Amino acid sequence: ETTDNQGPSVSLVIELDESIKDLVDDSMRLFVYARNPAMPMPLAAQTLSVPDFPFEITLDDSMAMIANMTLSSAQEVIVGARLSRSGNAIAQSGDIQVVSEPFTLAEQHEAIILTIKEIVP
Repeated sequence: ETTDNQGPSVSLVIELDESIKDLVDDSMRLFVYARNPAMPMPLAAQTLSVPDFPFEITLDDSMAMIANMTLSSAQEVIVGARLSRSGNAIAQSGDIQVVSEPFTLAEQHEAIILTIKEIVP
């Protein structure tokens, strides 16, 4: 979806799977990101305190980590959300996450629902 000056954006609804609700506590950080499937570095990312779930967020070019690596620069992206125990942006053992399949940004008009349930080994 494109707005006048922000370029492309992707809306996400992030939920917690029932099976991992007891593992989540307020000391964790929630990382939400979009990246090119071919690259490890996110094109857009946000770090938040643990919100009330379900939680909605929109990622856009204003959240780029590197100026020329934005959502606008990628035709295909994957999105993900990770609850981090360490507060580290890199996945650590014991973190809980979800990662989408790759999709074409221009064709994605609805919010993507991500359900966090996979425990990082």
